[in-house]
Amino acid sequence: MVPSCLELNPAEGAQMKHGLRDGNTQRNTELTAFLEEGSHLEGNLTFKGIVRVNGNFVGKISSTDGLIVGPSAQIEGQISVGSANVGGKIKGEIIATERVEIQASGWVEGSISAPAIVIHEGAQILGEIRILRATAALDNPSSKQRAAG
Repeated sequence: MVPSCLELNPAEGAQMKHGLRDGNTQRNTELTAFLEEGSHLEGNLTFKGIVRVNGNFVGKISSTDGLIVGPSAQIEGQISVGSANVGGKIKGEIIATERVEIQASGWVEGSISAPAIVIHEGAQILGEIRILRATAALDNPSSKQRAAG
């Protein structure tokens, strides 16, 4: 029997909330913003809580909390969040301090860096996957690897 998803270094005892796992740490799990399908936004997005993107976004996304990328979403740029649940298309870098989950409908072209990564059957990834220690994800893994390499 073939597994329907691949879990890389999953957090034990985590619970699902708003499509994101919330481990033993207390954090905001309220949906605080929503970019609807058909919308287009360019620039820098910084937020607390959980943001769901179903439209198009080009730029940089930063948060210590969670990002949900809906199946109709298209994002191009750099994402640095606590956790990400990807069901749409992302072209760029994803860095998470906790976890990244790529749904069956998810498509990523670029690098993914997180302490825990879940890839569901059917997800498409063209790029590099890096499993990080939880403390390493807090630093910028790209600049360290570029300096070392």
